[in-house]
Amino acid sequence: MAFTLSPSVTVTEQDFSGIVSLVATTPAAFVGRFDKGPVNVRTLIGSVKELQETFGTPSVERYGNDWWSCYNFLQYGNNLTILRAAGAGVTSASAGLSAGATGAYPSKPGSNPIEFTFQTKDKGSHVNGAIEIQIAAAGLTYQAGTATDVFTYQPNTSSHAARFGAVGDELSLAVIDRKGVYGPSGSVLELYEGMSQIINAVDDLGNALYYKYVLANSEFIQIDSALGQFDSLFGHGATLDANTPTSFANIFFTGQDTTLSGADLGSTGAVDSSKANFAKRPADAVYKVGNSGENGPLTYTLEGGAYGTDVTSANKELAWTTYFADSDEVDVSLLIAGDAENSTNQHLIDLANTRKDCMAIISQPVGNGFADTASLINKATLPEVTYDTLKTYRTTVGRDTSYAAIDGNWKYQNDSYNGVSRWMPLNADIAGLIARTETDSGAWFSPAGSSRGNISNVVKLAFNPSKSQRDGLYSIGINNVFAFPGSGTVLWGDKTLQTKPSAFDRIQVRRLFNILEKSFATSANFVLFEQNDTFTRENFVNQITPVLRDVQQRRGLENYRVVCDESNNSAASIDAGNFIADIYLQPTKSVQFVKLNFVANNSGSFFTEG
Repeated sequence: MAFTLSPSVTVTEQDFSGIVSLVATTPAAFVGRFDKGPVNVRTLIGSVKELQETFGTPSVERYGNDWWSCYNFLQYGNNLTILRAAGAGVTSASAGLSAGATGAYPSKPGSNPIEFTFQTKDKGSHVNGAIEIQIAAAGLTYQAGTATDVFTYQPNTSSHAARFGAVGDELSLAVIDRKGVYGPSGSVLELYEGMSQIINAVDDLGNALYYKYVLANSEFIQIDSALGQFDSLFGHGATLDANTPTSFANIFFTGQDTTLSGADLGSTGAVDSSKANFAKRPADAVYKVGNSGENGPLTYTLEGGAYGTDVTSANKELAWTTYFADSDEVDVSLLIAGDAENSTNQHLIDLANTRKDCMAIISQPVGNGFADTASLINKATLPEVTYDTLKTYRTTVGRDTSYAAIDGNWKYQNDSYNGVSRWMPLNADIAGLIARTETDSGAWFSPAGSSRGNISNVVKLAFNPSKSQRDGLYSIGINNVFAFPGSGTVLWGDKTLQTKPSAFDRIQVRRLFNILEKSFATSANFVLFEQNDTFTRENFVNQITPVLRDVQQRRGLENYRVVCDESNNSAASIDAGNFIADIYLQPTKSVQFVKLNFVANNSGSFFTEG
């Protein structure tokens, strides 16, 4: 701090106004098989429209149930992270910029020829011929920006190059849909203009202009990751010839792009001659017959995509582990099993139990799940789901945890995309009810019952359990779903898979603790490395107490207590670097049994208060 010896006024600020916000615990996750969309990429979907635009429409085959599981959740919630799993051999469509050349690019010294390759981010045979890339560059004979192409102007010189006295570094690229897969046929999906060949080029606002950095943001294409970081789409040569002054990458022999900075200016302020003119032709303009860039942009159609082998349950389970196991990397609170076999259900339960900040929502499997060849389409009944099979499956799944819940039915719903009806597990609907309940009421309210538990898009159920069957299923932790006369199809239970009777055998209590634990853990990050003294402890208590008071006022807690003082932070604990806060919560329970007593009285009786 500054010291002053003469009279003065010093103003400082200290911010002790930290607050704790309740974290959103409604993000759900799903891993499935789809015929379209990015593979092994977590994609946030907020509506059915986005689902269809990103992952296409459902297949009529059984694995189309994966798409419908996502659809069903989105009838209630709007925060679903979807990951498209892939089987062996799935590939993108691609185009190498030396494809079709007479011979190939000249050999790169000491290695094989460079083939600069664009790939589709989507994978599968449906992308073949759908994506076309057009490239215009300052050094091409063809002048872009006319009525006959999609570009708005001819690439020239970026402001970065002009600053150092260089010219001709700009290039433009268009991504066009030629088959109507992602938009209207012939539509321009993406247009990138004013990009630069110069690695460190930035515009006047400091935004990167280097084409590789810009194209990394594309939703549809990517550059082959096997290429070197700065290997250039302009290619390379091996010997100096007549084409060299007007063609290839700036670093000629290695085919790499280069930087341009003040270090490239000589004593007179002139730029080094090797970096003065970037207006070169890509190698394809030299070697690729019929695509020289003389009469139009360089044009490439991406081909070679394949679906590979069918997605298996093992593929799904690996994807769940790889992309959703780390709670520090991805925030999720509901894991939706979909049409899954037992191994996948168990895998999700174990994943949730390890993370301890989310819940797995599962249903009884029918056969081997989504990969089963047994059709669930236009099938009048589903005898595989009954009272007896559900009781047997509760033993089979064999997990005892509050971080999972299971429903007790399947539903028959219309598939309007394919003109059929199909049987669907209900776990996506149950997850949706949980998400909607938190949005409308609070995470600590039960998602079950006539007020919040109505299930949509139901033609009929696999079976409608009787009162005695509902009692039998609920006693072993299976949440009933049945058609309640006058109320539609309703979730009629809110138990977790925990077998020990306690507050945590209820979904809403598990969710209440999840949301508070996440929120307070996030706030506690700001305690780390602070002074371990009374002020820090009191400040932490003052931050979390208003949150607990708010939850109490919103009927989530009966009572609470926070202890964070010398009674639980001993001198030895402080010396060890520990900070301890004990938070005692008394959650509000949901009504499970209603008893109404009616008494008949004789005429002439009087009713008095009290």
